[in-house]
Amino acid sequence: MGRIIIGILMMIGGFLITWKADAVYRIIGQLPIGEKMFGGGGTRFLLKLIGIAFIFVGFFVITKFHERILEGIFGRLF
Repeated sequence: MGRIIIGILMMIGGFLITWKADAVYRIIGQLPIGEKMFGGGGTRFLLKLIGIAFIFVGFFVITKFHERILEGIFGRLF
């Protein structure tokens, strides 16, 4: 039950970051890495990418798919 709540909160947070990227930009300011990688307006674009990543990771947490991904990557190491 806890993973479902965490996943839903991550998805909501990702949605809000994506939807309100300009408001988040005004709060945190310009991110040099975003401007360097994507040019002018790169910070807003980077925020939208981060929000979308949060949505996907939240979905993976809800469906327990993240465990399969981590096991596939690190399973042979341990």
